[in-house]
Amino acid sequence: MKDIGDTIGTNRIIFVSPTASQPLSNWTFLIEQQGDIRALKLWPEVHFSSAQERHAFLDRGHKLTEVQHPSLLSVLDCGMDADSPFMVLHEEVARGETARLRLLASGQPFSIDEMRAIIGAVGHALDALHQQGLVHGCLTPEAILLMGDSTARLAGYLPFEPADTTLSRPYTPTEQAYSRQGDIYALAGVAYELVTGKQPTEPLVFEASIPVAIQQALLKARDPQPERRFSTIEDLLKALDIPSAIAEAPTIRIARKDVVSSQPPPIEEPEEEEPTIRQAPEEEVFQREEAPTIRQAPEPLQFPTPPPYTTSAKPRKGLRIGCLALVAVIVLALLGILLHNILPASSASIKITPISHQVTESLGPYQLTNQSNIAQQHFKGRLLRVTSSKQAQTVKASRNGHLDGTAVHGKLVLSNASIPRILFNTYLIINLDNGLTVRTDADILLSSIGSTTVNARVTKAGTVGNIAPYTISGLYEITGENITVYIENPEAFTGGKDPYDGPIIQEADVSNAENALQDKLQKEAEASIQKQVRPGEVLLDSPSCERKFQNNHKAGDPASSVTVSGTLVCSQVAYDREEVTAAMLHHMQDKVQQQYGPHYSLSKAFEPKITGSIISNKGWLTVSTADLWIYQFSEVQKQAAKDIAGKSQDEALSILKKKYGVKEGLIHVSGFGLHLPSSPDAITFTIGKP
Repeated sequence: MKDIGDTIGTNRIIFVSPTASQPLSNWTFLIEQQGDIRALKLWPEVHFSSAQERHAFLDRGHKLTEVQHPSLLSVLDCGMDADSPFMVLHEEVARGETARLRLLASGQPFSIDEMRAIIGAVGHALDALHQQGLVHGCLTPEAILLMGDSTARLAGYLPFEPADTTLSRPYTPTEQAYSRQGDIYALAGVAYELVTGKQPTEPLVFEASIPVAIQQALLKARDPQPERRFSTIEDLLKALDIPSAIAEAPTIRIARKDVVSSQPPPIEEPEEEEPTIRQAPEEEVFQREEAPTIRQAPEPLQFPTPPPYTTSAKPRKGLRIGCLALVAVIVLALLGILLHNILPASSASIKITPISHQVTESLGPYQLTNQSNIAQQHFKGRLLRVTSSKQAQTVKASRNGHLDGTAVHGKLVLSNASIPRILFNTYLIINLDNGLTVRTDADILLSSIGSTTVNARVTKAGTVGNIAPYTISGLYEITGENITVYIENPEAFTGGKDPYDGPIIQEADVSNAENALQDKLQKEAEASIQKQVRPGEVLLDSPSCERKFQNNHKAGDPASSVTVSGTLVCSQVAYDREEVTAAMLHHMQDKVQQQYGPHYSLSKAFEPKITGSIISNKGWLTVSTADLWIYQFSEVQKQAAKDIAGKSQDEALSILKKKYGVKEGLIHVSGFGLHLPSSPDAITFTIGKP
């Protein structure tokens, strides 16, 4: 495994951040590249088996370096480390917050306007890739970075076609295509999750507050058949009422450079002129170097000489004693200052501020099994599934209306013509005995050998035209042509309906019947699921239900009521909250100890956020947490007191910060000395808030 100080290509690693993004595991590093800080993504588990695959990756990677867009995270370089691919990215990838983490942190979905802003930005960036013949290939909420300036960036590119994309479901389409259509499918799935807070598992379920136009656009983009989806990203954005990219900064192609900077070029400022040094005129130089004028000083004042003064030996001896006493006082003062700085105090109290770390983690989706095992990506839980009883719901038609009569259609067989062969470029009209007229389509080929089948219709609309088989059966003469032909209708003519005035089934009538039936059946299903819950299990969210309904009428039918009947198949995740929480807590304790060392504890009770999903008829859990971990100094304060006893205050603070998780410390000593007491028992600690 790569570590700090190692190199990837010519790039020196200065920070390692392991991630597990979908669909392929990768490692993110911060590197130093020609004095700049960059991000580098390495796929250590990917090994190309042929030179063709390596060339395809390098070609895609180099094309990515040539594409720029305001919402596209810059790709600066790509290459191979041994036989594993890597890409060099702008360091923004390490500063942004993914859309997934924002959803988990807020606990609620984005608004419609926020979704449009995010999907609009990344959608236009994605369209820029498509215009250059490139595919993103791994579009999930983890691939969208929300920056501090309230903008969004598209990242997480997959510059090679994966062998298996099942890990990125439900964002990967059923055909698992590494294609533009696959990107459109994935972008619609991300938009769905942003506005609902739920992963886009089929069937998609929308709240009533989401506009119908958005629902229809996302359903079309997520159609299982690629040819039924939008043909371009711009078509999808238009359907979501997102402005065209014309208002955005244009997408451009630039020549590839070794180092790319996202910072704007510096503003050139005019250079300041240096002061000009000119030689002074000769006259000025002479005047400045001329010796000063010397004037004679006045005579000093004269004072009378004092008379000689004599002293006795006794005063001289007292002066010597006074001087010695003064020296002794000074020496004692200096000695006291020296001893004050090096002798230990009698007691010391230290107020410390412990180090704290905000640690986030999100695991999942992990499959539900009979026990939690994070190493194997399992959480303890079950998927409960029930089928309701079969019931029916009838709703009266809400509106009256008029329906025109409909024409009758069928087929005629023409044979045994009286001429060898002739092609009519016009239609035939057959008058029946009951007064009805049947009209054929044009271009009829008549022959004396074999038969010809043509489409025909009764000219009069209504049920009267629904004629039985062989109503037409006999030899007919074509007027004006002196040609006879045998004509019959082996099958009935159908489709005729009489004009109608009365109740007509509306789309809302069918919807009301279906919703009323679902409400009734869902209550029954929820009660059945509740009976299956075991002690210690918790049901997650509301059940996901699939309709198995049949209608006796559809919208537009002339009828006084519509009846919907069928069953409801409901599934719901049940999990062991105590065991899942304990497994996640144990995982976080190990993670914190590996990253920061021992003696860290949570600042409050551990309550992870747990969400569930149903994928391929199996239950899955995602567990996320964002908690403050504080160094527990009380666990080590006795040993810390021993280590700093007798030390200077600076030495003591240095030891506490380097060895014992102390962020700041304030020392107060009592007694003569400034050093800490030599006895650990004389040192007390108070712990402040981080």
